[in-house]
Amino acid sequence: YFQTIISTYVKNGTFTEDNVTVTLSNATGAAQANGGYTTVTGVVMDADNVADLEYQDGKTLVDINAAAAAYLSTLNDMLTISYYKGGVAYYPVLIKHFGDTETPWTMPDGGVLESYPGTDAANNWLGRYGVLRNTWYTVNVTGLKNIGFCEVPDAGTRYDDPLNQYIAVEIHILPWATRSQDVDL
Repeated sequence: YFQTIISTYVKNGTFTEDNVTVTLSNATGAAQANGGYTTVTGVVMDADNVADLEYQDGKTLVDINAAAAAYLSTLNDMLTISYYKGGVAYYPVLIKHFGDTETPWTMPDGGVLESYPGTDAANNWLGRYGVLRNTWYTVNVTGLKNIGFCEVPDAGTRYDDPLNQYIAVEIHILPWATRSQDVDL
């Protein structure tokens, strides 16, 4: 799109990446301390060292930068920019205590995932995932299929059983060891 802007305002001359300054929402300060999603906050073009630069009639560099600034919201709607601070990626690993028999998970028509489909769902609810007391967990990572999230994912905004998996794990729930001894008092 920026080439379209330039061709609308420039008759001759070619802007290169050296003539464009892009700023991101987490480029400086405290926001850079952690990874996360970022947006483009500014695109500014300059005409330094643009050979044979000639603007369309009545157009200037100010017009080019105004058009680029007006396009920022559309650009951010089209892009998802993930910033992985230090290369750290987050993967949700849910511990499924109850299997598919006790907590069925189906996809009825319409593509909505629900556990216990039907009218008596609330009375049948067990809870598919969770961490229980007095239980020891061993989680083995068996493979990575895609890069994870750039920030700790919000557990409340998506289904617990994602259709696209990013990490393959095996979870072993081990019983607690019992130690017995006799004592004379």
